[in-house]
Amino acid sequence: MLLITIIKYNFLMKDKIQDKKKASFMLTFFRY
Repeated sequence: MLLITIIKYNFLMKDKIQDKKKASFMLTFFRY
């Protein structure tokens, strides 16, 4: 049970980091 929670948490955090990368990429893309 705990392992599943940790895996889900890591997956969500990875998603958030990718969203941030995507957002910063779009910002730099639209800046130029």
